[in-house]
Amino acid sequence: MWTLLRHLWVLEWRTKYRVYNSLLYALSTSFIASLVVSRYPGVSVWSGLMWFLMLFNSITACSDAFRNEGERRHIFYRQLSRPEDIFFSRFLFHGLFGLLLVCLQFGLLCFFIGAPSAHWSSMFLHILIGSVSLMGVLSLTSAIAAMSGNNVSMMAVLSFPLLIPVLMIGLEGTLQAGLGDSLEQAWKFALGNMAMGGLVAALGYLLFPYLWNT
Repeated sequence: MWTLLRHLWVLEWRTKYRVYNSLLYALSTSFIASLVVSRYPGVSVWSGLMWFLMLFNSITACSDAFRNEGERRHIFYRQLSRPEDIFFSRFLFHGLFGLLLVCLQFGLLCFFIGAPSAHWSSMFLHILIGSVSLMGVLSLTSAIAAMSGNNVSMMAVLSFPLLIPVLMIGLEGTLQAGLGDSLEQAWKFALGNMAMGGLVAALGYLLFPYLWNT
C-alpha cells in the first residue's frame, strides 16, 4: 500500500493538474466570497461558506480519482497489489490531499474575510475531520462509478445520500464549536463524522474487491 501511495504521489506531482486546479478554485472562490460577504461575518455565515467551498473543491479533486485508469494500468495494478490495498491507498491519498485543501481554503478565507470567531481552532479541527469523511465518500463513489464504466451520473447519484449526513453533522459541529458551546456536545458531532469515515472505509473494503474483479 505504501508503494502505491508513493506511486500516486509521483503521478500527481508529475502532472500537477489537480494541484493547480484546486489552488485556482480555492483562491478565486475565497476572493469572490470576500466581495460578497462583509468583513468578519457571523459564525453561521462563515461556517456555511466554508463547507460550501470545501464540498465543491473536494468534488473537483476527487471526480477523476479512478476515471483516468486505462486498461493497461488496471492490469498493472492487479498484478502489483490486492484490491483492498489499492482502495485504501487512494482513500489515504485523497484524505491527505483533502486536509491540504482545507488548510489552504481555511487560511484564504481568514485572510480575505477574517477569522470566524475566538474559537477558530476548535472549528478548524471539526472542519479537518469532516474533510476526511468528504474525500472518503467521494473516493468510494468515484471508484464505483469508474468500475461501472465511468458513468459520471452514477457518482452523483451515489454521492448525494452519503454526503448529506457528512455535511449536516460537520456543519452543526462547526457551528457549536464556533459559538463556544459545550465541548462535549461539539465533540459528539466530530465523533459522528469519524464514524462516517469508518463506515466508508468498511464499505470500500467490502465492495471494491468485488468491483475490481468484475
